[in-house]
Amino acid sequence: MRKLLENFNPSWGAAVMGTGALSIVLASLGGGFAVAAFVLFWLNTLVLIYALVCWVLMWFVTPGKIKSIVDNANMLVFLPTVPIGVIVYAINLMALRGRYFPGLSEGFPAVLWLAASIIIIVLAVHFIDRVFSSAQIEIQHSTFGWLIPPVALLVVPLGAPQFLHAFGAGAVPTIMVFSFAMWGAGFFAYLFVNAAVTHRYFFHEMPVNQMTPSVWVGLGPIGAGAAGLISLSHAAQSMAGLKSLADLGSAFSLLLWGFGLIWYLISIVLTLRKAFFENIPYTMGWWAFTFPLAAFALATRLLFVQTGVTALAVIFWALLVNLVIFWLITAYRTAKFVFRKS
Repeated sequence: MRKLLENFNPSWGAAVMGTGALSIVLASLGGGFAVAAFVLFWLNTLVLIYALVCWVLMWFVTPGKIKSIVDNANMLVFLPTVPIGVIVYAINLMALRGRYFPGLSEGFPAVLWLAASIIIIVLAVHFIDRVFSSAQIEIQHSTFGWLIPPVALLVVPLGAPQFLHAFGAGAVPTIMVFSFAMWGAGFFAYLFVNAAVTHRYFFHEMPVNQMTPSVWVGLGPIGAGAAGLISLSHAAQSMAGLKSLADLGSAFSLLLWGFGLIWYLISIVLTLRKAFFENIPYTMGWWAFTFPLAAFALATRLLFVQTGVTALAVIFWALLVNLVIFWLITAYRTAKFVFRKS
């Protein structure tokens, strides 16, 4: 058991994030896509059980490993992927609830969302503290993987509208205010951290090739932020005290999506250049190809539903094809890695 935990990579949470997000996108389309989403959901359940059990036991059985992770900002960024994966799993469960789990209470996924949200906030604060207080951090240490803690904060409000009534009608205003506040915290943390990492890419050498997938992490806060803002704004329309904020959120989500489209194209160019002219060694970091793209695809679909603009539907289907290709390649390479290692 100890050897298993010593070798456990917290980045397994990224596999849960990517697979769960793809399942959510497919579930939103209904029909045969929902069947594929259901299959992915059960596959993801197995991955989540493994990742979550190892993640929890690691704190008690291998305290030395945990200390080395939490004391190192570059390793710490991967620790929130498991609680993010739990929230994505809870949202996935709610997305399939009407079709496959009609008798399921909101209580179970809502508790998952709440518990994971608390852990995410603690880890995000600790990450910023480590970056500020560590004397060993150099500009060369920074990668777009540093954006994972801000992504985590933005995933919290993404799931909130689905759990509004699980805690009682009286808690709805509190949850909505808290969710908008978390969106603001995540978005501005993203701006600050992204500026620091982009400085490295502008004025210093790029990271080693195996860190190429981390460029896609930059799409995560944009996609999750836009999708979360659309969902929150829709839920807040009926609340008098938040209606003006809802109108602002609906407009800003489109502006944020526009920046995401440019970041998507930049990520494609950088990835293709590395893939064709150099080499991108496989690591668990390859799962960064999936969740950010899935979040951006979901935001694109929500904007299409909101505006009815056909061009958004075309872009969504192109993103979905890209996402499925990335997921299949990454899942195959991960399975190959696991079986070879075993």
